[in-house]
Amino acid sequence: LDVSLRLRKILQDMGVEVVMTRTTDVHFSEDVDDDLMHRIAVSNKARPDFFLSIHSNWHPGQDARGFEVYVGRHLEGNRENGRIMASEIRSLFKSSLDTEDRGIKEAGFKVIKLTDAPSALVELEFISNPAGERELGDALHRQKLADLMGEAVWRYVTRR
Repeated sequence: LDVSLRLRKILQDMGVEVVMTRTTDVHFSEDVDDDLMHRIAVSNKARPDFFLSIHSNWHPGQDARGFEVYVGRHLEGNRENGRIMASEIRSLFKSSLDTEDRGIKEAGFKVIKLTDAPSALVELEFISNPAGERELGDALHRQKLADLMGEAVWRYVTRR
């Protein structure tokens, strides 16, 4: 959430209108599906040019490390723009972060499948990995992640 709030500020300073599905660490519902459907409804009502979902990853083992970016399966039409944004994020993360590049993957996650806008889901790092958890606990590192995603968004919206 902190990375998302930092990114919002960066984007607003660029003149980008940002709609957040949440600004506090409170969910809309205790039921995960209801919570996700509410986020999707917020996005679809706002009709954004792009939907970006930001997360911290987890794995039962402590060895998993790195970032990964997800796009929806069966990309078509403006959904291909999700892959363009994912590529921008991956490129900047790969060149600027000292962690594993786990690539761009396709998935059927509800928030990228059911939003009307082009979308991508970013897993910043594994909080189950001690080094990854330490990095995510560092405010400077979270700012760096937000800065990199801000640059990716800028590249996305200004591409020709």
